[in-house]
Amino acid sequence: MNTIFQEKIKRLRLEETVFIFDFDGTINKKYNGTTKTPSIISIFRNENILNEEYSKQAHALMSTYQPIELDPSIPLETKIQKMEEWWQKHIQLLIKHKLSRKSIREVSYHKSLIIRDGIVDLFSFAKDAQIPVIIFSASGTGFDSIRFFLERHNILFENVTIISNQFEYKDEIVTSYISPLIHALNKDENVLKLFPEINKKLLERKDVLLFGDSINDVNMILDRNHNQVIRVGLLNEKD
Repeated sequence: MNTIFQEKIKRLRLEETVFIFDFDGTINKKYNGTTKTPSIISIFRNENILNEEYSKQAHALMSTYQPIELDPSIPLETKIQKMEEWWQKHIQLLIKHKLSRKSIREVSYHKSLIIRDGIVDLFSFAKDAQIPVIIFSASGTGFDSIRFFLERHNILFENVTIISNQFEYKDEIVTSYISPLIHALNKDENVLKLFPEINKKLLERKDVLLFGDSINDVNMILDRNHNQVIRVGLLNEKD
């Protein structure tokens, strides 16, 4: 472990610390050995969980918008607009094809979704040390999928809070989403401010340990409101 990183970790005060996690590729594994593992939404896309027409249209959206997300030459403002379009269109697609809470739960228990080594121990440590854990995710299937995954692994403790996209249901079928819409490029303190109770809890803690696997995850918290922010980047892929 890097010496500077070790020294920073030693300076963390448990009573002043909060953990912030991304979800996909951070709490669950991006690779199982050399085999790439799916995200929850990619299981819906790839395995015809809803139907073939949904999968076809979802793949078409990804083919259109993912290159924009990954292209470093496109201005950030344009990317943010396009990510909003993508998430909006995809949610409408989920609604059209009658996404259910039951199917979200089934996919959250899918055998190919594997929890990252050490997460159960780290969450258990945070519970015993009374450290708040905030999961901040742009997941396309949102709050319920993360909740079911944590329940599956018995780590949905009282100190754990999930900030992600949320749906409204009628007879357990998705009918709409609850604002704000969280996408890959707006996971930052502007969204956190829309959750005042969680934001207050975060601001009361002066030391932050942040975990993510995307370069955009560094923006989930800003340094100016805290004494110390330690960012742990998980290098899932070489590029």
